Amino acid sequence: MSISSSDHAVLPENTDVEITEAVSEEIAQAVESAETVEVVAADEADTADTLTFADLGLPEGVVRKLAQNGVTSPFPIQAATIPDALAGKDILGRGRTGSGKTLSFGLPTLATLAGGRTEKKRPRAVILTPTRELAMQVADALQPYGDVLGLKMKVVCGGTSMGNQI
Repeated sequence: MSISSSDHAVLPENTDVEITEAVSEEIAQAVESAETVEVVAADEADTADTLTFADLGLPEGVVRKLAQNGVTSPFPIQAATIPDALAGKDILGRGRTGSGKTLSFGLPTLATLAGGRTEKKRPRAVILTPTRELAMQVADALQPYGDVLGLKMKVVCGGTSMGNQI
């Protein structure tokens, strides 16, 4: 006997059991593979030298503040981009939420700005974001490190009077 419907494919009645068994075997194999990969990655992490923010060339005050905030070793995107950004190279990074992107571009920007003087009413850097919420998150993330370096920052959003913001 077959199961038939105008919105479903026609399948023999006993195929459901075979599909379930095949899917179960695939899931079991995937889980076994994932566990193996995790163990290898953990072993590699133990043997690798731990890179620090000081090794990346960030100012001592920033490194100290990072440590106070519980951030002692850089995420991969930070280790890959901070040295190039500090050297004045353009960087392009992509990653998931929480992967460390904000500090990847923000800390080198702040470190570079710390070495100069600001003229009145002349911003030295602009960070553009697609939403107000993200602008505020970026400012909140960078503010403690800007404070350590003696820098001031301000969030300015479109759709609101400039006089109310500055």
